[in-house]
Amino acid sequence: MVALNGTQVTQVIDGPLFGLQTGNRNIRPVSVWNYDVSAEWYFDDVGSITATLFAKDVEGFIDREFTNVDFETASAGTLAVQIDGPANTQNGWLKGFEFGWQQTFDFLPGPLDGLGASATYTYVDAGDFSNPLLAAAGQSSVTTSTGALNAGPFVAAQPLAGVSEHTVNATVFYEKGPLSARAAYNWRSEFLITVRDDIYPFSPIWQESTGQLDASIFYSVTDFLKIGVQGVNLLDEVTRTSQVVDFAGNRVTRSAFRNDRRYTFLARFDF
Repeated sequence: MVALNGTQVTQVIDGPLFGLQTGNRNIRPVSVWNYDVSAEWYFDDVGSITATLFAKDVEGFIDREFTNVDFETASAGTLAVQIDGPANTQNGWLKGFEFGWQQTFDFLPGPLDGLGASATYTYVDAGDFSNPLLAAAGQSSVTTSTGALNAGPFVAAQPLAGVSEHTVNATVFYEKGPLSARAAYNWRSEFLITVRDDIYPFSPIWQESTGQLDASIFYSVTDFLKIGVQGVNLLDEVTRTSQVVDFAGNRVTRSAFRNDRRYTFLARFDF
């Protein structure tokens, strides 16, 4: 064991040889106090512009935690095992704001008077939270208050996993007579998937910003029968992940997934 800037560091060869992924029977429910202030302007029967400020006081945030536990064995003495599981790791604030707009264009001449649209933009600041793993520069195993663990050297600079700063949702819809159609595009900015990949060198993994367009169209043949088609990922979006490679936070492509366009034909009956 050596010291680096006052931090005790254990080499990888000295760490636990066994790992266990498990639950946590001592986990507590997350407690949240929500504070919201909003301004709303209704400029039509079905038309509005809204602005909202929100803050969430979170206690007992559940995240992934690594601890070392010594187990007594029947013949080999004490065996150190690294436990990987959920834990109430942190308290803090989630803050942000949201803008929203919704309108139907019933002032248009028929048949366009069935058109409508809505959109929202959301910003989230999760800067009060950090990830539970710590890392010393240039080391692959660090001794913390919970024991030695394998973690990449770039962990400390990463934001809270699972949170995108920016999210946009936009929808165009048509409702008139027996015809109903909708197209929705959802986009979110990049976000951290995990602070510790399971593959050496245990670097943080991100999902790059991505969006998806879905749509559907239905026609009511009778009061009891509706037929239609739904399409998912119509733009054939590719989901990409990247891996942190240096202390500046630069990333390189790690993987790419194509889920393809998917279509479903439906018939709905009312009895």
